[in-house]
Amino acid sequence: MRIEQAELYRYTLPLVRPLQFRNRSLEEREGLLLRLVSEQGQEAWGEAAPLPGFSPEPLDRAELELAALVERLRGYRFADSYAAMEGAPLIRMSGACSVSFAVEACYFGLQAAAAGLPLHRYLGATEDKLPLCALLAGTPEAILEKARLIADEGYSAAKLKVGTLSVAQDID
Repeated sequence: MRIEQAELYRYTLPLVRPLQFRNRSLEEREGLLLRLVSEQGQEAWGEAAPLPGFSPEPLDRAELELAALVERLRGYRFADSYAAMEGAPLIRMSGACSVSFAVEACYFGLQAAAAGLPLHRYLGATEDKLPLCALLAGTPEAILEKARLIADEGYSAAKLKVGTLSVAQDID
């Protein structure tokens, strides 16, 4: 599959409530969106959004790497199988996990579009409804309270960020 168009967008989204970390408060979420279009007209999007304080690379580094990749992606021919693509120099050149994730998300999105399937079906999901996952963060008391609230609201899954408190508090 040959890539006809490659574009990069940077975004900043304000958070409804600040996300509290051990030494900081995050009031907005920043990231990058990669858009690829194949020569057959299929379109796919990937996201690189390193989380400050958690991700090994800062957003600026991810942006530099993705900007360089965008130039190389125009006219690039993706391998037909993921196993073949995984060893491709295009993927291995990036040291940033978020950059590799964005490119791989586009790869799978384009493969799904070429197969005429929504991405979740292409990846093997059997249900059309995907569960919404809530984010739990803050003090242990705030996390427990929010867990009770989201359970009452019908959430079946939650994501808990660890590493913002001491190891003992994270385990508790």
